[in-house]
Amino acid sequence: MTKLNWEQLFFDVRIRDLYNHNNNNNKFSSNIVDIQNEFDRDYARIIYSSSVRRLQDKTQVFPLQQNDFIRTRLTHSLEVSSLSESMGWQIAHILHTRNVEGFEDLKQLKRLPSLLKVSGLLHDLGNPPFGHFGEYVIKNWFSNFFNEDSKENNKLNYSTLKSEENMITEEQKCDFKYFDGNAQGIRILSRLQLLNDEFGANLTLATLATLMKYPWSSSNVKCKGENKNIGKEKFGYMYSEKTINQFILENMMNNKEEVRHPATFILEAADDIAYIMADLEDSVKKRLITWNDIYSKEFKSVIENSISELAKHFDKIGRFKYQERFDNFSNTINKLSKDIPDYDLICSQNLKSFLQSIMIYVVIDRFTDEVYDQIMSGNFKNEALLNIEPLENILKHIKDLIFKKAFSSAEVLELELVGDTVITKLLDLFIPAILKISCKNSTKTKKEEKLVRLISDNFLYVQCLPKLLKDKDWRIHIKELTDYEKIQIVVDYISGMTDSYAVSLHKKLMNGRM
Repeated sequence: MTKLNWEQLFFDVRIRDLYNHNNNNNKFSSNIVDIQNEFDRDYARIIYSSSVRRLQDKTQVFPLQQNDFIRTRLTHSLEVSSLSESMGWQIAHILHTRNVEGFEDLKQLKRLPSLLKVSGLLHDLGNPPFGHFGEYVIKNWFSNFFNEDSKENNKLNYSTLKSEENMITEEQKCDFKYFDGNAQGIRILSRLQLLNDEFGANLTLATLATLMKYPWSSSNVKCKGENKNIGKEKFGYMYSEKTINQFILENMMNNKEEVRHPATFILEAADDIAYIMADLEDSVKKRLITWNDIYSKEFKSVIENSISELAKHFDKIGRFKYQERFDNFSNTINKLSKDIPDYDLICSQNLKSFLQSIMIYVVIDRFTDEVYDQIMSGNFKNEALLNIEPLENILKHIKDLIFKKAFSSAEVLELELVGDTVITKLLDLFIPAILKISCKNSTKTKKEEKLVRLISDNFLYVQCLPKLLKDKDWRIHIKELTDYEKIQIVVDYISGMTDSYAVSLHKKLMNGRM
């Protein structure tokens, strides 16, 4: 493969211009000399959006929290944005000192941190209510819905609701059977975040490419788990947004399929760095995990050995002082009095600060030195920058502890079961209602008509836009939509709900409670 080129990778044309074949891009012009770039403008336009605001009431780990300390998807996204930008600056500076093309001056150098800042903010935008468990519920529901042999779904099955003229294809079914928040995020930004037209927030192509963590479709064997590649049951774009992927291939990736944007590796690492230690901190705050649970003799031994191995591994690069950083952390912990308020929390926060700095060191050293050529040649497809054995040994201990003490706690399990009930029942209600609009095999009821009218006009309008005629009311086009487009309206609606709104709507519809 031809080596990736940073000038192409910073392709800042907006999708409206690409659809309209205008690659000159109507960029903001100013008489003031500044270094603001198109990715800064992406951030400025999306930070005010309702999609970003909804993240404040979407689950990170602990659903429906009253405690303001505990993270939501919004606080997590802000942390990922900050980490991404910080690593972007450091990596860009290193590439600048090596005279890498695309990093010659400050204005060019700034593009990478700006791109990572906006991508970090938006990386979880498509997550449904109740987090990754919500994704599982949606996937499971549609797997049963499209399975004609499923005995448990005799009353609710696509075979009894399908439209003979506009049936969903097997390829399109995969978007729902393998529903993924990453792909839904691309859809929100390129279609659903309605501003002026069918191009959504009209962001730059480079921002969308960086967010496309799994650059293949839902029907790809990688998504279906038919091989051992990264991303089993994960995909990057819906069938309806496949043109976006085509734009990325043509303008940025030299038409090489299934190759990630280099910035995506940094974004993915920032996400891991943020959530692993934040989940631990939140679990300590909720008193599900103690400092003694964390810093056992076994874990101390793992850390000491792993840091020693990391120091040796990156000794030739010599950029960061791994051992010195560990010694400083150990001295700090040893000096802390156990009598201070929130001793467990303060110790865990010191551990978070230490390990996050170590992970940042690893990401920068690996990206700029160890695997840079592999990434830029498109051959570093199935790896993560944090996948290095000494670090994995540390993180495995922490992840296992969080799973045992927090993810398996009664509170989390109970609220996930609530999420299962809520999302399942909402799909039970809204999917048949929308499909019966033009289904000749089924008669729609007054209740189902009301359910369709309950769906926000924004979702209905966006789906009808391509068919819109100036002299007609857009609502008449709903009946003309394909089954895929109708189902997508409901999935857009439900996956866009906050945790609280989903629970509230479920209560109203099922129990009549206001």
